[in-house]
Amino acid sequence: YGNSVSNAYHGGFSIDGWSNSFVDNAAVRLLDDVNIPLHDIGSIGIQLTGGRGEWRRNVVASSQWTGLKIDGSICNADGESQSLDLRAYGAKIGLTLLGGEHSKVTRQPSEAYGRIRCRRWNDIELRGMHLYGIHAGTKSLSYAAHLRRVNIFDTGLGVALWLYNGGSSRDGAGNRAHHAKIFDSVIAGNNMRCNNDGVGFPAFYAKVEPFRPDQFVGTPSRFGGSNLKNVTFANFGQCMGGRNYAIVNSMSRARYRWVYEDVANPVEVESLSFVDTPAASRLLMVKPSRGKIQGADPRIHTCAQMYCDGHRNTFVIDKDGSLTGSDAGTVIPENEIGWLDSLAYVDPLGRETLEDLIPYTAQYKTDGTRIQPLRGSTQLYDEAGLYRNEERCTFNSLWQAYLCPGLKHRQIIIESMDSDQKNRRIAPMSLMTETPHLSGSKRYMSLYTGPALYEAGWAGKISRYSTIWATGHVGATHTIHFSSTNPKATRLTLHGATNSERAHIKLYYGTSNRVDVFVDGKLVPPLANITIENMADKPDIGSQGLLENLDHGANFYDRIEGYLELVLRGSRSVDLIVSNQIVLSLEVTVTDDEFYATGVDGLVKNVALLLGISEDRIAIAGNFALGGDKKRRRRGLLSETKKLEIIISEDTSSSIIVQESESDEDDVEKYVSVNEDVSLVSTLELENFTDMFASARVSDLMENVTGADSSSTNVVVEEEADTIIPGWTCNDPTPGYGYGDGQYCDCDCGILDPDCDFSADVKTKLSNIAFVRGCERSVEIDASSGESILEFCSNTSKTVSCQDVVDEEMEACDDWPCMGLPSEELKFTISNSARRAELVCANRTVTNSSVLAGTSHKQEGVCSLALVPIGFGVSPPMPSPPPPPPPPPILKYGFNAEEDGNMEKNYMVWFGAFVITLIVSIIAIICVCCMCRRSKAIEESFWAAIDEEGKKDPELGRKVTARFERDLTRVNTRVRPQRT
Repeated sequence: YGNSVSNAYHGGFSIDGWSNSFVDNAAVRLLDDVNIPLHDIGSIGIQLTGGRGEWRRNVVASSQWTGLKIDGSICNADGESQSLDLRAYGAKIGLTLLGGEHSKVTRQPSEAYGRIRCRRWNDIELRGMHLYGIHAGTKSLSYAAHLRRVNIFDTGLGVALWLYNGGSSRDGAGNRAHHAKIFDSVIAGNNMRCNNDGVGFPAFYAKVEPFRPDQFVGTPSRFGGSNLKNVTFANFGQCMGGRNYAIVNSMSRARYRWVYEDVANPVEVESLSFVDTPAASRLLMVKPSRGKIQGADPRIHTCAQMYCDGHRNTFVIDKDGSLTGSDAGTVIPENEIGWLDSLAYVDPLGRETLEDLIPYTAQYKTDGTRIQPLRGSTQLYDEAGLYRNEERCTFNSLWQAYLCPGLKHRQIIIESMDSDQKNRRIAPMSLMTETPHLSGSKRYMSLYTGPALYEAGWAGKISRYSTIWATGHVGATHTIHFSSTNPKATRLTLHGATNSERAHIKLYYGTSNRVDVFVDGKLVPPLANITIENMADKPDIGSQGLLENLDHGANFYDRIEGYLELVLRGSRSVDLIVSNQIVLSLEVTVTDDEFYATGVDGLVKNVALLLGISEDRIAIAGNFALGGDKKRRRRGLLSETKKLEIIISEDTSSSIIVQESESDEDDVEKYVSVNEDVSLVSTLELENFTDMFASARVSDLMENVTGADSSSTNVVVEEEADTIIPGWTCNDPTPGYGYGDGQYCDCDCGILDPDCDFSADVKTKLSNIAFVRGCERSVEIDASSGESILEFCSNTSKTVSCQDVVDEEMEACDDWPCMGLPSEELKFTISNSARRAELVCANRTVTNSSVLAGTSHKQEGVCSLALVPIGFGVSPPMPSPPPPPPPPPILKYGFNAEEDGNMEKNYMVWFGAFVITLIVSIIAIICVCCMCRRSKAIEESFWAAIDEEGKKDPELGRKVTARFERDLTRVNTRVRPQRT
């Protein structure tokens, strides 16, 4: 109680523990002894960690780095918080959020989000910060963050939150209720300087370290969002050379910023008020940067082919119109930016604009003709960008956004759940949104590239996640096309939707394989099985048909047109699994209409009896004429020979496994994935069916099939079953590339490749290294010392294993992950090698947590570092001389020159010495100049006196002048003009 600290280095107060009382204290003028922004290290006015204590009426003034660092408290609506009336004036960062106590809350609406653990910070005042008012960026913030009754004045970017919510796709489910909430607060700007915005949209990522996110961020989280309620924004407007904004869709305008442009988390606002803030300064949708587009070479943190998705899809839900000043609705960004501009790279397929990147499956009709041009009322689409009703949406050039009162945009999350989802890209993905039930409504086309590139291996191997955050609309039809083959397992989510909000999805597959739909791990039977005899009876589940009456997951697959159509209702996820199959064909001549009534059923029964399977695994298809009523269509086919296709699918119910998301919340999500071991058995069963058909007689298949005769002598195999190897993650159509291809050892594809001779010794592996892919030989490795080996292993830790450098009983360094000096064992191993290293493929037993979902393999091929033995390939090098003893530490300006690799302290010492030297030099120059000016003034006074005496006695004046000039010549180095 009642303490004060002033003129202190590194910090004022630091209190840790439970049930502590910290009341009426002050910390003034806190200075940095060490300042390392990349690690968030500097002076801290007050740091409070723990809980269930009393933290009241404490103040910080003039801290060189951070004012307050405090833990949060529970989020009970009526409970009193442990922290009240904390204030900070003058710092780089006002408040940094840490961990602390938590309680469970329900994010509203509950049916859309559910419950989540939550921490709250309240009753805090911050003024005069340079970088951020409130800042968060630690993995501790894996729960919701609530800010209540916070008053922020003139603080750079008022609120900048990086929050943690797991990854996406197979890497982690995340919590759908995770969010940041700011309510009952005041945020004021200062237009005397620019870059003083109010709130930057919070970002949710798999990993969080905002001061150096280039190393530790990872993929965007699957879920995230924010709420602003009852917040007053004041004094945001024009500044010197720009404008300050109350709300900005990213943190890219902060004074310290490192922002990715692939995260798109919706923000909900209500009960906002604006004081001395013109409408032009309420909101800014920052446009994406063209410099973030990946060019010919893959660069880290760039997006492939087009502008990143984040800034083009982050939208605002204005729940009461308090932001736009009109009815409730949404504010959406300019998604179509650069639609007809030239691409930032030379496309190998000759495509020139963003429009050209629309997947080819969308550019062609079912009859094989290409749609040209793509844009037009009778063409593929009408307008580029997100869905917007032309009668309701208006473009605000100052906000760089469309204001759409009355519209309900929602986020659609599309995820590849395959084991190769980081190695095989499904984008560009096109999404066409339309509302055919509204007269005059247009079709809007948008394109998506997916997350940025977060990993680029030493050999240039690209790794990015196949998750796409798209923007859809409630009640609309959304037609989706991928640029590559659809994943075997796909997950769809209509994030933030209530049970009364629905969306119609048409996802193009273009395959005869059956596509099964699962909700909460349970199979949802299709509404119809589209075959040649009921093509005209396809149900309409769009907005003009049954959409409003169907349940979540209602679906059917149209093999004829290639679309899976389904209904998303609410925010629960839907899993889509493509069944494996074989396709057989035979030619038949239709002789009677009865073939369509009972003949097809007879053929299905014959096939089922032959194979001993259920009839629901068999489908009959063919290139029959479409259109018109059944009778007219059938009469037109009589006496014509047509190819009939028999499609036999695997038993999907036995090849999928049901899993639960890793969450400790009440709302645990169930999802399905492919059991690759069982799927392999299904593949073998289908291959056996193929052999059975090879020996079957066509006459037996056509027995009791009415209305048709067969002219075929045997059954033709049109499509064989896709072989799935459990644990194999590579998917490349190149001939000879794959599991057990007999040519190459593929080392980075998960399960062990039989082509890799793992039992061979190091010399054999080095001899055969040219036949190894995923572990290239072109990389240069400095193996001259233990330090160089450790540096290489540290820089390639994600792609290269260094466990085989020394024997299993030895260690490469004293402390893992080898950030210190090399161990004696490593030095000894290097001294007995050729001081060269290569990369070879080794086998590694993986832990259970590393085994892919649904597989049972225990070993994988791993690219491993190996030291070249002496006498192999080259002669051993001469032994290196012993290193000189290290010099003693040098004392410089009160600091020891560091030798432990802490370069930041070294830089501080060197920079301090440079600054002091510079200051001394400037002072010396000023003193010399002052002395010169004073000397010149004295000299002028002497000349004036000599002139006066010369007027009285000219002879005496000449003598004095000559002597004075002689004396000046002796004491001055510069030549002076003769004085007359």
